[in-house]
Amino acid sequence: MWNRLLVAVAAACIGTGVVSGQSGQVVQSPEGWVVSEPSTATPLYPGAVPPGAVPPAVDAPLASRFWVRADYLFSWINGPTNTTSLLTTAPAGTERLQAGVLNDPRTSVLFGASPTAAAGFNEAVRPGFRLTTGMYLNPEATLGAEASFLMLGSRSVNFNATSDGNTILARPYRNATTGAQEAVLVAFPGVSAGEVDFRVASGNFYNGTAGLFETFYNSGTVRLDSLLGYRFYRYDEAFRARQSVSVTDPNFVAGTQIFTRDDFNAQNEFHGVELGLRAEVAATDTLSVHLLAKIAGGNLRREVNISGAQTVSIPGSPTLSEQAGFLALGSNSGRHVSNEFMAVPEFGAGLSLQATQNLRLHVGYNGILLCRAASVMSQIDPVIDPALLPPATRPAVGGDRPRFQLRRDNIWIQSLELGAELSW
Repeated sequence: MWNRLLVAVAAACIGTGVVSGQSGQVVQSPEGWVVSEPSTATPLYPGAVPPGAVPPAVDAPLASRFWVRADYLFSWINGPTNTTSLLTTAPAGTERLQAGVLNDPRTSVLFGASPTAAAGFNEAVRPGFRLTTGMYLNPEATLGAEASFLMLGSRSVNFNATSDGNTILARPYRNATTGAQEAVLVAFPGVSAGEVDFRVASGNFYNGTAGLFETFYNSGTVRLDSLLGYRFYRYDEAFRARQSVSVTDPNFVAGTQIFTRDDFNAQNEFHGVELGLRAEVAATDTLSVHLLAKIAGGNLRREVNISGAQTVSIPGSPTLSEQAGFLALGSNSGRHVSNEFMAVPEFGAGLSLQATQNLRLHVGYNGILLCRAASVMSQIDPVIDPALLPPATRPAVGGDRPRFQLRRDNIWIQSLELGAELSW
């Protein structure tokens, strides 16, 4: 309204024609009053006004009102380092009671981590994509709506070890009653042959945002937007252990087979309100720098499911089954759910090239921090009461080990992004 009033006053004073000024000539056009000569600072963003120009009428049409952007992502998910030793071996000749025990200097860790040197399951690069769409909601191009969806692919780490008995394989643990390091034998000369299979997996990472933005500063070369919206994310991890033992000990029935499984699953789901700031700075007429800082606050729901089972097949006898494995016993198995208010920060930086009037190319970095999430390997308790191992000699009671106690970790999701944006 104020712009139209100024235009009307100028027209009444000078009539139809040209008005001279220090920055050039101002002429009347269908779009309003503009500078007839190019300014030294050409505005890069919609809604910006060159120095010396009278803004156009508020109902002037936008050159581009809608846009769609697609980004290809090269991403890393950096979680906690696993410090649990899951499978060990020892050289031939090691005594049966010391085979695979962690405090024995002859013991080597085959999978997991040693007590002195952590070797975790930090992941390599995984591909992903992000789709973003938006539109301006007013003619001045100062208010808009935007929605984005990001997905990273799943990834897994697999390990298998098999022995006919000549190579020692053992599952180490710390005895909850004595505090001593011990091990359950999978394969040992004259005792058993066996196979162990481990799988650690992280599922697809999903992240979605939707909200409004408002430009509160626009100089033509610098644009600042405030952001308000909704954020969602989902991230799951799983650990699976499978163990098969063929008993060769002459004190047992020949042909006895023992199958053991352990399953750990961790799910993280977040819903919250998001606030943020976004900046775009024109380096040249076609090249611009982008900066982003956002934080979302809301509810993080964590769910951890633990289950185990063992089946013993003895020739000539009924199959024996028990709902307990090795790491998943009666004391920690079950469904464990927790809810907590949590903050999720996000940071980004990048460069954009205006290739054509309607096409921009983008390269940048993005980081999302999942605070206090449930990582599956952190939920494994390596302290075990042997009385609870199948066949259990007593039922589990409160305080028994292994014990479920939710362990929270920070998980960094970092991405290098290459993308293109089409506007119309």
